[in-house]
Amino acid sequence: MALSPIKVLNQPGIRRDGTLLEGGQWAAGQWVRFQRGRPRKIRGCTALTKSLNGPPRQVADSQTQSNQSYIHTGHQNGVDAFQITPIGVTSVVSRTPAGFSYNTKNTWQFATIFDPPSGTSQLIGVATTSGLDPTDSGTVGIYNGSVYLTTQLTAGATLPYNTATINAISAISKAASAVVTINSNAVANPFSNGQVVTFSNVLGMTQINGLSGTISATGGSTGAWTITVGINSTSFSTYTSGGQVGICITGVSGGICILNPYTILYGSNGYWAWSTPSAPLDFISTGSGQANITQQKILKGLPLRGGGGLSPAGLFWSVDSLVRATFVGGTQLWQWDTISAQISVLNANCIVEVDGTYYWAGDDGRFYVYNGVVRELQNSLNLNWFYDHINDSNDGKVFAIRNPRWGEIWWVYPRDNNTEPDAAVIYNYRENTWYDTQLLGTGRSAGILGDEGTLLISEPGDNGTGAKIAISTISRANPMVITTAAPHGLAAGTIFSVSGVGGMVEVNGQTYTAASVGASSLTVSVDSSTYGAYTGGGTVEQSLYTMWQHEVGVDISDGANTSAIDAYIETTPLTFLSGNPAGFESISAQFLETDMIQSGDMTVTFYGRTSANSPDVASAPYTISVAPANFYNQVVPVKEERRQMRLRFDSNVLGGDFQLGDNYLHVAPGSKRMTT
Repeated sequence: MALSPIKVLNQPGIRRDGTLLEGGQWAAGQWVRFQRGRPRKIRGCTALTKSLNGPPRQVADSQTQSNQSYIHTGHQNGVDAFQITPIGVTSVVSRTPAGFSYNTKNTWQFATIFDPPSGTSQLIGVATTSGLDPTDSGTVGIYNGSVYLTTQLTAGATLPYNTATINAISAISKAASAVVTINSNAVANPFSNGQVVTFSNVLGMTQINGLSGTISATGGSTGAWTITVGINSTSFSTYTSGGQVGICITGVSGGICILNPYTILYGSNGYWAWSTPSAPLDFISTGSGQANITQQKILKGLPLRGGGGLSPAGLFWSVDSLVRATFVGGTQLWQWDTISAQISVLNANCIVEVDGTYYWAGDDGRFYVYNGVVRELQNSLNLNWFYDHINDSNDGKVFAIRNPRWGEIWWVYPRDNNTEPDAAVIYNYRENTWYDTQLLGTGRSAGILGDEGTLLISEPGDNGTGAKIAISTISRANPMVITTAAPHGLAAGTIFSVSGVGGMVEVNGQTYTAASVGASSLTVSVDSSTYGAYTGGGTVEQSLYTMWQHEVGVDISDGANTSAIDAYIETTPLTFLSGNPAGFESISAQFLETDMIQSGDMTVTFYGRTSANSPDVASAPYTISVAPANFYNQVVPVKEERRQMRLRFDSNVLGGDFQLGDNYLHVAPGSKRMTT
């Protein structure tokens, strides 16, 4: 019987919801995207640094100048920073504020604003313990510091909290409640009872740096004002010189947003505070203020175009509403309008703006879009695939990232029993379609848009490059104490793994967080009293984490090794059931005429069923050679017969890449038996 060609091309997108027969989109795929209606492999990634001290929950590109990008990452232990330069990536340095308290629930929001008094850009970061659970009230520390100059990428150079009223210190007493003398020429004491203050850059009595306490009394006179602070300094070293004291802002359990020239802080019960204009960290002076603009906690704020008279405006997402803030001036200063009181938000990091349109994942089983009006973002391809399989216990780790080079928005999420984000659903607003992919390695934890169409995305899994330190003993107690044979140099909150231990084998392969540390001890919040007795050996290894630059090349390169990325796309079933005229026969495929842009050999595998509920039958893979040996290999000879036939195109070789065009499968009617 004469052969007939069937074009092997589906509608753009991957349909995961529903049955194989009901949709015209592709049936399955991995590491593929769509452009011009055709599938193509997603590009590769390269490791920028493998020395991050914790899995990032937020990434900030705080400043780019002279082709140098200053990257900050916020994690449970604090803040790391590095630079991307034209000749490479600098070493990672800690920008963790003095006195910062680690918490496994810590998450961050960052914002950058130019600070006229200092003449530099200020990166301000809000760390809360509620970011991974939007319903928690949380605690807060506000970290600020100039990141414009390379020389300022050092630890301990800035105050760890908001310093709305900063004053130089001239003396600190050693007392149960420290008395601090302030070198201020203000006509009145710049501090008042009940305020919480913190210290930085104090010499001699260095133990007080980063600590915070409540003012119980004020006194003194111009040039020598005093405050009594609830910090017991009796055991501290003697104060010698220097230092500053500043007010802490509390209650900021949400985060931070910049509506130039204002810094906006927000949190529980609709708390919304604005700074003095052009004074990014002054929330006390004239021009600053606060209000409660909605009943529920505010999770996220983003600038909005089109404030009246070009004044600043922004959108703010609470747990159940979307509020627009607009600067109106006069004595009122700000106006707030509730755009919708019937929304939901999965978390603060799942909201993204693309060219003035805002997209986010809701907590009510749907996606949203706002472009002047709130509406549901239609998704008939993988809505159930996402919401039915997201790990609800870890949905605070979901994050969104825009990828404008390809017209995409990625929602990265932990799937099924995975505790870290390991999969993504992708909305392509150019193609108006959806698809999905499993992520590389151990997944991804946070990301931002980088330069030249790349993405900077961190990996949540330990990369195994940390230094190993020998163990001398491990206690059988609650909490467990690990003693090392030499000083380990690790700080409280450090994540580490244990291996090679004799006797107490229960600890091998486990990852722990140091609750507290001594020079040669690590205390872990684990009850080891029922474990086997330690007999010897073993090491602890600090967990280090990788920042990847995506959309680079076609492979995975970590500096030492390069590996291929498995990328495939699978058609919806080909069948005579919907032909014209419709037929009962199976499809007998004889050869495949390929049309694709290809690097490296590929394979095509045939799958099929006799009916919708029968088991799949897979063929051996056929090779699609990138360089056919002769004329006869310009097509791929096959001999496969299925009633419902699917083709999977797969690239899994170093340097592999593909863009599918109009491929044709030459077929004839086959058997009418239901057993094929």
